[in-house]
Amino acid sequence: MKKSILSFLIFFSIINFAQKNNADKLISRIKDKINKVDNYSSEVEISVKMDFLKMPKSKAEVFFKKPDKFKLHSEKFAILPRAGIDFNPQKILDNDFTSELIGDTLIDNKKLSVIKITPNVDSIKFKSAKLVIDPTEFLIVKIILSTEQNANITTNFLYSDQKEFALPSEIKIILDFSQIEEDEKNPKRGKTIPSNFKGAITINYSNYKVNQGIDDSIFIDEKEEENDNSKNKK
Repeated sequence: MKKSILSFLIFFSIINFAQKNNADKLISRIKDKINKVDNYSSEVEISVKMDFLKMPKSKAEVFFKKPDKFKLHSEKFAILPRAGIDFNPQKILDNDFTSELIGDTLIDNKKLSVIKITPNVDSIKFKSAKLVIDPTEFLIVKIILSTEQNANITTNFLYSDQKEFALPSEIKIILDFSQIEEDEKNPKRGKTIPSNFKGAITINYSNYKVNQGIDDSIFIDEKEEENDNSKNKK
């Protein structure tokens, strides 16, 4: 009996190790793709659907440069959801976390791997995340993120001609804050957001220019530029 229990524990440990090892390998291959991108620019069209916020489709241009420079530029004045547009999976993948391959799922008749990641440090802003990954092309298809306050954020990725760099042609972010827990330190939401708040942000990317170089001046804030010009005049 003792030998049977010991054998089971050894077998269980081997399975767990293999699952973690496979998860780490998949994540490593995805990061290799993302790391190929030193800079890029793209035209974007943003659609926001929220019951309490009416917003027409907006067009803009985005610029990115390693390690974390990001600029959103629109000719027309628009309140654009920057947090969604500059979403970068590497912001999650570069954190200290434990990963585990927990199974497979089918999307569009394609078998995809599901990896659960759990933060190892308190400074990370999410409680857990599930990554749905294409194990043959090493692309993230979906991220399901749960915060400590029980907000759920699901991000779906579509790809076309920039798969080599893991740059999406479309991102759809589904927001669900209806189950957020409220306390004194974490107020549930602002007065303008309804208690059952749900919404979606869809960003379509086109005309990518990847690794063609971007001058640092692109990332200077317009207000900062105006202040610098006024100082020079003095």
